Amino acid sequence: MSTYDYQKDKYDSIRLLLKKGKKQEISEHLMNYPYKSMNNFIETAIDNQMNRDKRNRPQD
Repeated sequence: MSTYDYQKDKYDSIRLLLKKGKKQEISEHLMNYPYKSMNNFIETAIDNQMNRDKRNRPQD
């Protein structure tokens, strides 16, 4: 199984478009924190926001 096939089988993919310079800004930020990768940082940020949203969900 090729790397491409493995990733296609095991992972979902989202394309993220950022304004010019934002990727570099994130990369520089990551140098000061223990994230494994930019992907790890983005996934952690999404998980954190989803958890905050669940805690603050408006009551019906």
